[in-house]
Amino acid sequence: MESLKTPSIKIGVKKRNSQESEDLPEDEAPSSDHVKEERADPAAPVNQEELDRFWKKFAEGKKASGKDSEHQVMCQPHKLLSDFTIQITLASSIQEDILNMFKTDLLTFLRAELNNQKLTIITEVDREISTRKPYTDKEKLAFLIEKKPELKDLVDRLGLDTG
Repeated sequence: MESLKTPSIKIGVKKRNSQESEDLPEDEAPSSDHVKEERADPAAPVNQEELDRFWKKFAEGKKASGKDSEHQVMCQPHKLLSDFTIQITLASSIQEDILNMFKTDLLTFLRAELNNQKLTIITEVDREISTRKPYTDKEKLAFLIEKKPELKDLVDRLGLDTG
């Protein structure tokens, strides 16, 4: 009984590439120098204006495809830091979770459009934006007293029940 060998993918790729090279005239055959010229600069300079333009383009694509929560995340403030890092300030950890769902697609898009493979995204959750809102009467009163301490004197003088 003969043993079956598993075909190698490398052999198929080599055959395909050699066939493509044979189909092209000698002066048009791809060379290794030609392939290097086509590749994007891994760290092309990027400025804030270019980033904003492509950021907006990606955000509009999210809105057009009906992904409103992802579009809302894309509308949050962002800035380009000096080391090819994009910092986006989010309002809550929920927005961070939403961003993480499409972060790879965003990075792939930006890296291709800006010709920079070193781009990264970091998030910052703004604690001021994400503070819990007061809901109960007691929480609302405590919040107001924190903002205006003279309210405590008024509550005490009027003998109001805050419990």
